[in-house]
Amino acid sequence: MGGSPLSISIIFILILGATPGSEYLLLDSGPGIAFTGILGRGPSLIFQNPASIDAGVDLFHTEWFQAIRFDNVSYATRLGGSHIGLGLNGVYTFGLEKRTRPTEEPEGKYGLYFITPTGGIQFPVDPFSFGVAVKLLYERIDEYKGYGGSIDLGARVEPGRFIVAIALNNLGLGPKLKDERSPLPLTIRGGIGYRPIDPIILSIELSKVVKFYEPDLRLGLSLSPFRFLSFKIGYYQHRLILGTTIIPGLIGIAYNYRPLALGSCHSIGVEYRPRPKRKISGFLARAIIYYQRGNWDKAINALDIALVLNPEDKKAQILLNKALEKKRMAIVDSLNRLGNQALGEGNYLSAISIFSQALSIDPENRLAKENRAQALSLFTAEVKMKSEVEAKVKQAITYYGQHNYTEALRLIEAALSLDPKNSEVIRYKNEIIQAQRRWTDELIARAENYLKAGKAARAMRTIEVGLKSDPNSQELNRYHKELKARIKGMETGLLREALTYYQRGKREQATKKFWQVLSLNPDNKTAKLYLSRLEQKGDPEKFYLLGVDAYTKGKFELAIQYWRKVLEIKPDHKWARTNIERAQKKLEALTQ
Repeated sequence: MGGSPLSISIIFILILGATPGSEYLLLDSGPGIAFTGILGRGPSLIFQNPASIDAGVDLFHTEWFQAIRFDNVSYATRLGGSHIGLGLNGVYTFGLEKRTRPTEEPEGKYGLYFITPTGGIQFPVDPFSFGVAVKLLYERIDEYKGYGGSIDLGARVEPGRFIVAIALNNLGLGPKLKDERSPLPLTIRGGIGYRPIDPIILSIELSKVVKFYEPDLRLGLSLSPFRFLSFKIGYYQHRLILGTTIIPGLIGIAYNYRPLALGSCHSIGVEYRPRPKRKISGFLARAIIYYQRGNWDKAINALDIALVLNPEDKKAQILLNKALEKKRMAIVDSLNRLGNQALGEGNYLSAISIFSQALSIDPENRLAKENRAQALSLFTAEVKMKSEVEAKVKQAITYYGQHNYTEALRLIEAALSLDPKNSEVIRYKNEIIQAQRRWTDELIARAENYLKAGKAARAMRTIEVGLKSDPNSQELNRYHKELKARIKGMETGLLREALTYYQRGKREQATKKFWQVLSLNPDNKTAKLYLSRLEQKGDPEKFYLLGVDAYTKGKFELAIQYWRKVLEIKPDHKWARTNIERAQKKLEALTQ
Protein backbone atom coordinates (compact mmCIF):
# COMPACT_ATOMS: atom_id res chain seq x y z
CA MET A 1 0.00 0.00 0.00
CA GLY A 2 1.07 3.61 -0.46
CA GLY A 3 1.25 4.08 3.29
CA SER A 4 3.54 1.17 4.09
CA PRO A 5 6.18 1.46 6.83
CA LEU A 6 8.89 1.61 4.16
CA SER A 7 7.30 4.52 2.31
CA ILE A 8 7.00 6.53 5.50
CA SER A 9 10.66 5.84 6.28
CA ILE A 10 11.59 7.28 2.88
CA ILE A 11 10.24 10.67 4.01
CA PHE A 12 12.71 10.75 6.91
CA ILE A 13 15.56 9.46 4.77
CA LEU A 14 15.06 12.37 2.36
CA ILE A 15 15.07 14.83 5.21
CA LEU A 16 17.72 13.39 7.48
CA GLY A 17 19.99 11.53 5.07
CA ALA A 18 20.04 8.55 7.43
CA THR A 19 19.58 4.83 7.24
CA PRO A 20 16.04 3.38 7.11
CA GLY A 21 14.62 2.72 10.57
CA SER A 22 13.23 4.83 13.40
CA GLU A 23 14.59 8.02 11.84
CA TYR A 24 12.18 10.23 13.74
CA LEU A 25 14.51 9.75 16.72
CA LEU A 26 17.00 12.02 14.93
CA LEU A 27 14.60 14.95 14.73
CA ASP A 28 15.24 17.95 16.98
CA SER A 29 11.97 17.83 18.83
CA GLY A 30 13.23 19.98 21.69
CA PRO A 31 14.06 23.69 21.96
CA GLY A 32 17.84 23.41 21.61
CA ILE A 33 20.07 24.62 18.81
CA ALA A 34 22.88 22.39 20.06
CA PHE A 35 22.12 18.69 20.20
CA THR A 36 24.39 17.75 23.11
CA GLY A 37 23.29 20.48 25.49
CA ILE A 38 26.36 22.65 24.96
CA LEU A 39 24.35 25.87 24.75
CA GLY A 40 22.21 25.22 27.76
CA ARG A 41 20.62 22.73 30.12
CA GLY A 42 16.98 21.89 30.73
CA PRO A 43 14.39 19.15 31.08
CA SER A 44 14.02 18.61 27.31
CA LEU A 45 17.68 17.55 27.09
CA ILE A 46 16.42 14.19 28.35
CA PHE A 47 15.78 13.44 24.64
CA GLN A 48 19.29 14.39 23.49
CA ASN A 49 21.91 14.26 26.26
CA PRO A 50 20.70 13.17 29.70
CA ALA A 51 23.87 14.55 31.29
CA SER A 52 22.45 18.03 30.57
CA ILE A 53 19.10 17.50 32.32
CA ASP A 54 18.16 20.38 34.62
CA ALA A 55 15.11 21.27 36.69
CA GLY A 56 12.05 22.72 34.99
CA VAL A 57 9.20 21.99 32.60
CA ASP A 58 9.26 22.28 28.79
CA LEU A 59 6.24 22.04 26.51
CA PHE A 60 6.93 22.34 22.76
CA HIS A 61 4.82 22.03 19.62
CA THR A 62 6.36 21.89 16.13
CA GLU A 63 4.63 22.19 12.74
CA TRP A 64 6.19 20.64 9.63
CA PHE A 65 5.14 19.99 6.05
CA GLN A 66 2.12 17.79 5.18
CA ALA A 67 0.63 18.52 8.63
CA ILE A 68 3.34 16.42 10.28
CA ARG A 69 3.75 17.56 13.86
CA PHE A 70 6.14 16.67 16.57
CA ASP A 71 5.63 17.63 20.19
CA ASN A 72 7.28 17.00 23.48
CA VAL A 73 6.62 17.63 27.12
CA SER A 74 9.36 17.12 29.70
CA TYR A 75 9.74 17.58 33.41
CA ALA A 76 12.83 17.37 35.62
CA THR A 77 13.47 18.01 39.27
CA ARG A 78 16.41 17.89 41.64
CA LEU A 79 16.89 14.79 43.77
CA GLY A 80 19.77 15.29 46.19
CA GLY A 81 22.70 16.33 44.01
CA SER A 82 21.17 14.75 40.91
CA HIS A 83 18.25 15.45 38.56
CA ILE A 84 15.57 13.03 37.47
CA GLY A 85 13.33 13.65 34.49
CA LEU A 86 10.36 12.33 32.57
CA GLY A 87 9.43 13.13 29.01
CA LEU A 88 6.97 12.25 26.28
CA ASN A 89 8.04 12.82 22.70
CA GLY A 90 5.79 12.29 19.70
CA VAL A 91 5.80 12.61 15.90
CA TYR A 92 2.39 12.21 14.33
CA THR A 93 0.09 13.06 11.46
CA PHE A 94 -3.28 11.87 10.23
CA GLY A 95 -5.50 12.25 7.22
CA LEU A 96 -2.97 10.74 4.82
CA GLU A 97 -4.50 9.21 1.68
CA LYS A 98 -4.50 5.44 1.70
CA ARG A 99 -3.92 3.44 -1.50
CA THR A 100 -3.02 -0.24 -1.83
CA ARG A 101 -2.97 -0.04 -5.65
CA PRO A 102 -2.90 2.71 -8.32
CA THR A 103 -6.31 4.42 -8.19
CA GLU A 104 -7.67 7.87 -8.90
CA GLU A 105 -9.46 8.05 -5.59
CA PRO A 106 -7.92 7.10 -2.26
CA GLU A 107 -9.33 4.09 -0.45
CA GLY A 108 -9.52 6.04 2.77
CA LYS A 109 -7.43 7.91 5.29
CA TYR A 110 -4.83 6.76 7.77
CA GLY A 111 -2.39 8.23 10.29
CA LEU A 112 1.03 7.56 11.70
CA TYR A 113 2.18 7.93 15.28
CA PHE A 114 5.65 7.63 16.76
CA ILE A 115 5.49 7.99 20.56
CA THR A 116 8.53 7.88 22.86
CA PRO A 117 7.99 7.97 26.65
CA THR A 118 11.34 8.65 28.31
CA GLY A 119 12.78 8.62 31.82
CA GLY A 120 16.27 9.75 32.75
CA ILE A 121 18.68 10.73 35.49
CA GLN A 122 21.59 13.15 35.59
CA PHE A 123 24.14 12.66 38.36
CA PRO A 124 27.39 14.46 39.21
CA VAL A 125 30.75 12.78 39.74
CA ASP A 126 32.87 15.86 40.35
CA PRO A 127 33.86 17.53 38.04
CA PHE A 128 31.77 15.56 35.53
CA SER A 129 28.06 15.18 34.98
CA PHE A 130 26.74 11.87 33.66
CA GLY A 131 23.30 10.87 32.47
CA VAL A 132 21.24 7.86 31.46
CA ALA A 133 17.85 7.91 29.72
CA VAL A 134 15.56 4.97 28.96
CA LYS A 135 13.15 5.23 26.03
CA LEU A 136 10.09 3.14 25.24
CA LEU A 137 9.33 3.23 21.51
CA TYR A 138 5.85 2.90 20.05
CA GLU A 139 5.26 3.13 16.31
CA ARG A 140 1.93 2.88 14.54
CA ILE A 141 1.33 3.27 10.80
CA ASP A 142 -2.27 2.57 9.84
CA GLU A 143 -3.06 -0.87 11.34
CA TYR A 144 0.61 -1.78 11.78
CA LYS A 145 2.10 -1.16 15.21
CA GLY A 146 5.18 -2.22 17.11
CA TYR A 147 7.14 -1.69 20.32
CA GLY A 148 10.81 -1.28 21.09
CA GLY A 149 13.19 0.29 23.55
CA SER A 150 16.54 2.01 23.79
CA ILE A 151 18.86 3.84 26.15
CA ASP A 152 20.86 7.06 25.81
CA LEU A 153 24.11 7.74 27.66
CA GLY A 154 25.69 11.15 28.13
CA ALA A 155 28.53 13.01 29.83
CA ARG A 156 29.32 16.68 30.33
CA VAL A 157 32.12 18.69 31.97
CA GLU A 158 32.87 22.41 32.23
CA PRO A 159 36.63 23.03 32.66
CA GLY A 160 37.05 26.78 33.04
CA ARG A 161 35.45 28.60 30.13
CA PHE A 162 34.97 25.41 28.11
CA ILE A 163 32.00 23.05 27.96
CA VAL A 164 32.52 19.51 26.67
CA ALA A 165 29.66 17.07 26.08
CA ILE A 166 29.23 13.65 24.48
CA ALA A 167 26.22 11.38 24.01
CA LEU A 168 25.46 7.92 22.69
CA ASN A 169 21.84 7.73 21.51
CA ASN A 170 19.41 4.99 20.48
CA LEU A 171 21.18 1.93 21.80
CA GLY A 172 18.58 -0.85 21.73
CA LEU A 173 15.91 -2.63 19.69
CA GLY A 174 13.57 -0.89 17.26
CA PRO A 175 9.84 -1.61 17.01
CA LYS A 176 8.70 -4.57 14.95
CA LEU A 177 6.19 -3.57 12.28
CA LYS A 178 4.50 -6.43 10.42
CA ASP A 179 7.34 -8.97 10.01
CA GLU A 180 10.24 -6.53 10.03
CA ARG A 181 11.97 -4.97 13.06
CA SER A 182 12.87 -1.35 12.45
CA PRO A 183 16.62 -0.75 13.08
CA LEU A 184 17.48 2.13 15.39
CA PRO A 185 19.80 4.93 14.22
CA LEU A 186 22.60 4.39 16.75
CA THR A 187 24.24 7.81 16.99
CA ILE A 188 27.38 9.24 18.56
CA ARG A 189 27.37 12.97 19.28
CA GLY A 190 29.99 15.21 20.77
CA GLY A 191 30.65 18.90 21.11
CA ILE A 192 32.81 21.63 22.60
CA GLY A 193 31.61 25.05 23.72
CA TYR A 194 33.61 28.12 24.73
CA ARG A 195 32.62 31.26 26.65
CA PRO A 196 34.80 34.13 25.42
CA ILE A 197 32.81 36.45 27.69
CA ASP A 198 29.92 35.69 30.02
CA PRO A 199 26.84 36.37 27.83
CA ILE A 200 28.24 34.45 24.82
CA ILE A 201 28.80 30.73 24.17
CA LEU A 202 30.27 29.41 20.93
CA SER A 203 29.89 25.74 20.05
CA ILE A 204 30.90 23.13 17.50
CA GLU A 205 29.34 19.67 17.43
CA LEU A 206 29.56 16.48 15.41
CA SER A 207 26.89 13.81 15.04
CA LYS A 208 27.47 10.44 13.37
CA VAL A 209 24.93 7.71 12.73
CA VAL A 210 26.99 4.56 13.20
CA LYS A 211 27.65 2.62 9.94
CA PHE A 212 25.72 5.08 7.81
CA TYR A 213 26.29 8.46 6.20
CA GLU A 214 28.95 11.05 6.91
CA PRO A 215 29.26 12.98 10.17
CA ASP A 216 27.04 16.04 10.51
CA LEU A 217 28.66 19.28 11.66
CA ARG A 218 26.70 21.86 13.62
CA LEU A 219 27.94 25.29 14.68
CA GLY A 220 26.16 27.29 17.36
CA LEU A 221 26.11 30.64 19.10
CA SER A 222 24.20 31.60 22.23
CA LEU A 223 23.87 35.22 23.28
CA SER A 224 22.11 36.43 26.44
CA PRO A 225 22.23 40.24 26.47
CA PHE A 226 19.81 40.32 29.40
CA ARG A 227 19.00 37.86 32.16
CA PHE A 228 15.49 37.32 30.74
CA LEU A 229 16.38 37.18 27.04
CA SER A 230 18.53 34.84 24.98
CA PHE A 231 19.16 34.27 21.29
CA LYS A 232 20.55 31.14 19.65
CA ILE A 233 21.87 30.73 16.12
CA GLY A 234 22.97 27.45 14.56
CA TYR A 235 24.43 26.43 11.21
CA TYR A 236 23.57 22.89 10.12
CA GLN A 237 23.52 21.19 6.69
CA HIS A 238 24.09 24.55 4.95
CA ARG A 239 21.11 26.11 6.70
CA LEU A 240 20.64 28.54 9.56
CA ILE A 241 18.71 27.53 12.69
CA LEU A 242 17.31 30.37 14.78
CA GLY A 243 15.87 30.48 18.27
CA THR A 244 14.96 32.90 21.02
CA THR A 245 13.73 32.58 24.60
CA ILE A 246 12.04 35.24 26.73
CA ILE A 247 11.67 34.28 30.38
CA PRO A 248 11.07 37.38 32.55
CA GLY A 249 10.23 35.31 35.62
CA LEU A 250 9.71 31.66 36.30
CA ILE A 251 7.77 31.09 33.06
CA GLY A 252 8.81 32.09 29.56
CA ILE A 253 8.20 31.40 25.91
CA ALA A 254 10.56 30.11 23.24
CA TYR A 255 10.52 30.00 19.45
CA ASN A 256 12.75 28.05 17.06
CA TYR A 257 13.00 27.96 13.27
CA ARG A 258 14.68 25.02 11.51
CA PRO A 259 14.76 24.70 7.70
CA LEU A 260 14.80 21.09 6.48
CA ALA A 261 14.98 19.45 3.06
CA LEU A 262 11.20 19.25 2.76
CA GLY A 263 9.91 22.49 4.22
CA SER A 264 10.69 24.34 7.42
CA CYS A 265 9.88 23.59 11.06
CA HIS A 266 8.43 26.21 13.37
CA SER A 267 8.48 25.40 17.08
CA ILE A 268 6.75 27.33 19.83
CA GLY A 269 7.06 26.39 23.46
CA VAL A 270 6.56 27.29 27.09
CA GLU A 271 9.38 26.89 29.59
CA TYR A 272 9.24 26.89 33.37
CA ARG A 273 12.46 27.31 35.32
CA PRO A 274 12.21 27.19 39.13
CA ARG A 275 14.45 29.33 41.27
CA PRO A 276 17.30 27.31 42.79
CA LYS A 277 15.94 25.63 45.88
CA ARG A 278 17.75 26.27 49.11
CA LYS A 279 18.26 22.64 50.04
CA ILE A 280 18.18 21.91 53.75
CA SER A 281 16.78 18.41 53.98
CA GLY A 282 20.10 16.77 53.10
CA PHE A 283 22.05 18.75 55.70
CA LEU A 284 19.35 18.28 58.32
CA ALA A 285 19.15 14.54 57.73
CA ARG A 286 22.93 14.28 57.94
CA ALA A 287 22.96 16.35 61.14
CA ILE A 288 20.42 14.03 62.79
CA ILE A 289 22.66 11.05 62.07
CA TYR A 290 25.73 12.83 63.46
CA TYR A 291 23.76 13.92 66.52
CA GLN A 292 22.60 10.38 67.22
CA ARG A 293 26.22 9.19 66.96
CA GLY A 294 27.42 11.88 69.36
CA ASN A 295 29.57 13.57 66.70
CA TRP A 296 28.75 17.10 67.86
CA ASP A 297 31.19 18.98 65.59
CA LYS A 298 29.84 17.43 62.37
CA ALA A 299 26.24 17.82 63.55
CA ILE A 300 26.81 21.50 64.33
CA ASN A 301 28.49 22.12 60.97
CA ALA A 302 25.65 20.47 59.01
CA LEU A 303 22.98 22.34 61.01
CA ASP A 304 24.86 25.60 60.58
CA ILE A 305 24.75 25.24 56.77
CA ALA A 306 21.08 24.17 56.91
CA LEU A 307 20.26 27.38 58.77
CA VAL A 308 22.25 29.51 56.33
CA LEU A 309 20.11 28.06 53.55
CA ASN A 310 16.93 28.61 55.55
CA PRO A 311 17.35 30.71 58.71
CA GLU A 312 13.69 30.10 59.60
CA ASP A 313 14.00 26.33 59.97
CA LYS A 314 12.88 25.86 63.58
CA LYS A 315 13.68 22.16 63.69
CA ALA A 316 17.28 22.80 62.63
CA GLN A 317 17.63 25.65 65.16
CA ILE A 318 16.30 23.51 68.04
CA LEU A 319 18.65 20.67 67.14
CA LEU A 320 21.58 23.09 66.78
CA ASN A 321 20.96 24.49 70.28
CA LYS A 322 20.92 20.95 71.66
CA ALA A 323 24.11 20.00 69.80
CA LEU A 324 25.90 23.15 71.02
CA GLU A 325 24.90 22.36 74.60
CA LYS A 326 26.08 18.77 74.22
CA LYS A 327 29.41 19.97 72.82
CA ARG A 328 29.78 22.54 75.60
CA MET A 329 29.21 19.85 78.23
CA ALA A 330 31.65 17.51 76.47
CA ILE A 331 34.36 20.22 76.42
CA VAL A 332 33.84 21.04 80.09
CA ASP A 333 33.96 17.33 81.01
CA SER A 334 37.19 16.95 79.04
CA LEU A 335 38.74 19.99 80.73
CA ASN A 336 37.73 18.71 84.14
CA ARG A 337 39.44 15.39 83.38
CA LEU A 338 42.61 17.18 82.23
CA GLY A 339 42.52 19.44 85.28
CA ASN A 340 42.17 16.47 87.62
CA GLN A 341 45.11 14.81 85.90
CA ALA A 342 47.27 17.94 86.40
CA LEU A 343 46.05 18.17 90.00
CA GLY A 344 47.01 14.55 90.66
CA GLU A 345 50.47 15.16 89.19
CA GLY A 346 50.99 18.14 91.53
CA ASN A 347 50.99 20.63 88.61
CA TYR A 348 48.77 23.08 90.44
CA LEU A 349 49.31 26.09 88.18
CA SER A 350 48.25 24.14 85.08
CA ALA A 351 45.30 22.69 86.98
CA ILE A 352 44.16 26.17 87.99
CA SER A 353 44.43 27.36 84.37
CA ILE A 354 42.49 24.35 83.02
CA PHE A 355 39.69 24.65 85.58
CA SER A 356 39.52 28.39 84.81
CA GLN A 357 38.96 27.54 81.13
CA ALA A 358 36.17 25.15 82.10
CA LEU A 359 34.52 27.89 84.19
CA SER A 360 34.77 30.38 81.32
CA ILE A 361 32.60 27.97 79.31
CA ASP A 362 30.28 26.92 82.16
CA PRO A 363 30.54 29.42 85.05
CA GLU A 364 28.20 27.35 87.23
CA ASN A 365 29.99 24.02 86.82
CA ARG A 366 30.24 22.73 90.39
CA LEU A 367 33.08 20.27 89.77
CA ALA A 368 35.30 22.89 88.10
CA LYS A 369 34.63 25.37 90.93
CA GLU A 370 35.52 22.90 93.64
CA ASN A 371 38.61 21.57 91.87
CA ARG A 372 39.91 25.04 91.05
CA ALA A 373 39.55 26.07 94.69
CA GLN A 374 41.40 22.92 95.77
CA ALA A 375 44.21 23.53 93.27
CA LEU A 376 44.55 27.14 94.40
CA SER A 377 44.65 26.08 98.06
CA LEU A 378 47.32 23.46 97.38
CA PHE A 379 49.29 25.96 95.30
CA THR A 380 49.40 28.61 98.04
CA ALA A 381 50.23 26.00 100.70
CA GLU A 382 53.11 24.72 98.56
CA VAL A 383 54.57 28.13 97.83
CA LYS A 384 54.58 29.32 101.49
CA MET A 385 54.62 33.02 100.79
CA LYS A 386 53.94 36.26 102.59
CA SER A 387 50.40 37.62 102.36
CA GLU A 388 51.32 40.51 100.03
CA VAL A 389 53.27 38.10 97.79
CA GLU A 390 50.35 35.65 97.80
CA ALA A 391 47.96 38.39 96.69
CA LYS A 392 50.09 39.22 93.66
CA VAL A 393 50.58 35.56 92.75
CA LYS A 394 46.82 34.95 92.91
CA GLN A 395 46.29 37.93 90.60
CA ALA A 396 48.94 36.53 88.25
CA ILE A 397 47.15 33.17 88.21
CA THR A 398 43.91 34.90 87.16
CA TYR A 399 45.65 36.60 84.22
CA TYR A 400 47.41 33.34 83.38
CA GLY A 401 44.03 31.61 82.99
CA GLN A 402 42.96 34.41 80.60
CA HIS A 403 46.10 34.01 78.43
CA ASN A 404 47.29 37.46 79.49
CA TYR A 405 50.77 36.18 80.11
CA THR A 406 52.49 39.57 79.99
CA GLU A 407 50.40 40.89 82.90
CA ALA A 408 50.82 37.58 84.75
CA LEU A 409 54.60 37.87 84.40
CA ARG A 410 54.51 41.50 85.58
CA LEU A 411 52.72 40.46 88.76
CA ILE A 412 55.05 37.48 89.31
CA GLU A 413 58.02 39.85 88.93
CA ALA A 414 56.40 42.14 91.52
CA ALA A 415 55.98 39.14 93.85
CA LEU A 416 59.62 38.18 93.35
CA SER A 417 60.72 41.73 94.18
CA LEU A 418 59.12 41.16 97.57
CA ASP A 419 60.48 37.61 98.00
CA PRO A 420 63.42 37.22 95.53
CA LYS A 421 64.55 33.80 96.74
CA ASN A 422 61.19 32.04 96.70
CA SER A 423 62.01 29.02 94.52
CA GLU A 424 58.40 28.06 93.89
CA VAL A 425 57.53 31.54 92.58
CA ILE A 426 60.63 31.41 90.36
CA ARG A 427 59.51 27.98 89.03
CA TYR A 428 56.05 29.29 88.24
CA LYS A 429 57.56 32.31 86.51
CA ASN A 430 59.42 29.96 84.17
CA GLU A 431 56.23 27.97 83.59
CA ILE A 432 54.39 31.15 82.60
CA ILE A 433 57.19 32.14 80.21
CA GLN A 434 57.06 28.70 78.53
CA ALA A 435 53.23 28.78 78.34
CA GLN A 436 53.34 32.24 76.74
CA ARG A 437 55.86 31.05 74.16
CA ARG A 438 53.77 27.97 73.29
CA TRP A 439 50.56 29.99 73.04
CA THR A 440 52.15 32.73 70.93
CA ASP A 441 53.76 30.22 68.58
CA GLU A 442 50.45 28.42 68.20
CA LEU A 443 48.60 31.66 67.31
CA ILE A 444 51.23 32.69 64.76
CA ALA A 445 51.24 29.18 63.20
CA ARG A 446 47.44 29.30 62.93
CA ALA A 447 47.61 32.73 61.29
CA GLU A 448 50.21 31.49 58.82
CA ASN A 449 48.01 28.52 57.90
CA TYR A 450 45.10 30.87 57.26
CA LEU A 451 47.34 32.98 55.02
CA LYS A 452 48.40 29.92 53.01
CA ALA A 453 44.71 29.00 52.58
CA GLY A 454 43.95 32.47 51.20
CA LYS A 455 42.11 33.57 54.36
CA ALA A 456 44.13 36.64 55.22
CA ALA A 457 41.33 38.43 57.08
CA ARG A 458 40.96 35.42 59.37
CA ALA A 459 44.71 35.38 60.01
CA MET A 460 44.53 39.01 61.09
CA ARG A 461 41.54 38.35 63.31
CA THR A 462 43.34 35.45 65.01
CA ILE A 463 46.22 37.71 66.03
CA GLU A 464 43.92 40.57 67.06
CA VAL A 465 41.95 38.22 69.33
CA GLY A 466 45.27 37.09 70.82
CA LEU A 467 46.21 40.71 71.46
CA LYS A 468 42.95 41.25 73.31
CA SER A 469 44.04 38.56 75.75
CA ASP A 470 47.67 39.67 75.93
CA PRO A 471 47.80 43.27 74.62
CA ASN A 472 51.38 43.89 75.75
CA SER A 473 52.93 40.80 74.16
CA GLN A 474 55.98 42.03 72.27
CA GLU A 475 56.02 39.00 69.95
CA LEU A 476 52.33 39.29 69.02
CA ASN A 477 52.60 43.05 68.47
CA ARG A 478 55.64 42.57 66.26
CA TYR A 479 53.93 39.88 64.18
CA HIS A 480 50.72 41.93 63.99
CA LYS A 481 52.59 44.84 62.44
CA GLU A 482 54.32 42.51 59.96
CA LEU A 483 51.01 40.78 59.09
CA LYS A 484 49.28 44.10 58.36
CA ALA A 485 52.00 44.99 55.88
CA ARG A 486 51.79 41.58 54.18
CA ILE A 487 47.99 41.72 53.87
CA LYS A 488 48.18 45.26 52.50
CA GLY A 489 50.56 43.96 49.85
CA MET A 490 48.12 41.15 49.01
CA GLU A 491 45.27 43.67 48.76
CA THR A 492 47.32 45.87 46.43
CA GLY A 493 48.27 42.89 44.25
CA LEU A 494 44.67 41.66 43.95
CA LEU A 495 43.48 45.17 43.14
CA ARG A 496 46.12 45.46 40.42
CA GLU A 497 44.99 42.13 38.91
CA ALA A 498 41.33 43.19 39.06
CA LEU A 499 42.01 46.48 37.29
CA THR A 500 44.02 44.68 34.59
CA TYR A 501 41.13 42.29 33.94
CA TYR A 502 38.71 45.22 33.87
CA GLN A 503 40.79 47.15 31.34
CA ARG A 504 40.96 44.05 29.10
CA GLY A 505 37.19 43.63 29.18
CA LYS A 506 37.30 40.41 31.22
CA ARG A 507 34.38 41.33 33.45
CA GLU A 508 33.91 37.99 35.20
CA GLN A 509 37.54 37.70 36.30
CA ALA A 510 37.61 41.36 37.31
CA THR A 511 34.45 40.97 39.40
CA LYS A 512 35.86 37.94 41.20
CA LYS A 513 39.11 39.74 42.04
CA PHE A 514 37.33 42.88 43.28
CA TRP A 515 35.26 40.71 45.65
CA GLN A 516 38.46 39.12 46.93
CA VAL A 517 39.83 42.61 47.61
CA LEU A 518 36.73 43.40 49.68
CA SER A 519 37.12 40.17 51.64
CA LEU A 520 40.53 41.53 52.73
CA ASN A 521 39.42 45.12 53.20
CA PRO A 522 35.66 45.80 53.24
CA ASP A 523 36.36 49.53 53.03
CA ASN A 524 38.40 49.49 49.81
CA LYS A 525 36.76 52.32 47.87
CA THR A 526 38.31 51.43 44.51
CA ALA A 527 36.94 47.88 44.60
CA LYS A 528 33.50 49.15 45.61
CA LEU A 529 33.49 51.71 42.79
CA TYR A 530 34.37 49.22 40.07
CA LEU A 531 31.97 46.58 41.39
CA SER A 532 29.18 49.15 41.23
CA ARG A 533 30.05 49.68 37.54
CA LEU A 534 30.31 45.97 36.80
CA GLU A 535 27.19 44.82 38.61
CA GLN A 536 25.05 47.93 38.84
CA LYS A 537 21.91 47.03 40.78
CA GLY A 538 21.92 43.32 40.05
CA ASP A 539 19.72 40.54 41.32
CA PRO A 540 19.72 40.26 45.14
CA GLU A 541 18.95 36.54 44.90
CA LYS A 542 22.09 36.01 42.83
CA PHE A 543 24.29 37.66 45.47
CA TYR A 544 22.46 35.87 48.26
CA LEU A 545 23.21 32.48 46.68
CA LEU A 546 26.83 33.50 46.03
CA GLY A 547 27.05 34.23 49.75
CA VAL A 548 25.57 30.84 50.60
CA ASP A 549 28.09 29.16 48.29
CA ALA A 550 31.00 31.06 49.90
CA TYR A 551 29.74 30.21 53.40
CA THR A 552 29.43 26.49 52.69
CA LYS A 553 33.06 26.56 51.46
CA GLY A 554 34.22 28.20 54.70
CA LYS A 555 34.82 31.61 53.07
CA PHE A 556 32.91 33.51 55.74
CA GLU A 557 34.47 36.92 55.03
CA LEU A 558 33.50 36.72 51.36
CA ALA A 559 30.00 35.52 52.28
CA ILE A 560 29.56 38.60 54.48
CA GLN A 561 30.50 40.88 51.57
CA TYR A 562 28.01 39.20 49.22
CA TRP A 563 25.22 39.49 51.78
CA ARG A 564 26.06 43.15 52.41
CA LYS A 565 25.62 43.65 48.66
CA VAL A 566 22.18 42.00 48.97
CA LEU A 567 21.23 44.54 51.64
CA GLU A 568 22.40 47.41 49.44
CA ILE A 569 19.97 46.24 46.75
CA LYS A 570 17.20 45.05 49.06
CA PRO A 571 17.57 46.46 52.60
CA ASP A 572 14.65 44.40 53.94
CA HIS A 573 16.20 41.04 52.97
CA LYS A 574 16.02 39.55 56.47
CA TRP A 575 17.83 36.31 55.62
CA ALA A 576 20.90 38.20 54.40
CA ARG A 577 21.01 40.22 57.63
CA THR A 578 20.56 37.07 59.74
CA ASN A 579 23.32 35.25 57.89
CA ILE A 580 25.76 38.14 58.21
CA GLU A 581 25.35 37.84 61.99
CA ARG A 582 25.81 34.06 61.74
CA ALA A 583 29.00 34.41 59.68
CA GLN A 584 30.41 37.00 62.11
CA LYS A 585 29.76 34.67 65.05
CA LYS A 586 31.40 31.86 63.12
CA LEU A 587 34.51 33.98 62.59
CA GLU A 588 34.61 34.90 66.28
CA ALA A 589 34.37 31.24 67.27
CA LEU A 590 37.14 30.24 64.84
CA THR A 591 39.59 32.85 66.06
CA GLN A 592 39.05 32.54 69.79
